[in-house]
Amino acid sequence: MNHGSKLGQIIAREQNTWLVRIYQGRDPETGTRKYLNQTIHGPFREAQRFLNLKLQQRI
Repeated sequence: MNHGSKLGQIIAREQNTWLVRIYQGRDPETGTRKYLNQTIHGPFREAQRFLNLKLQQRI
């Protein structure tokens, strides 16, 4: 895997609502990308905290 690529992203939805997407790899049969999607309600820092925690757990 290319570790220089972006593994997660935070997308604004509504006020104080964020979609956190974390890349989970490709489906071996179809080749499509798989993501963990989680909606976070609260400040942006809470979404960053969630993303960082999940990325640390991947390693």
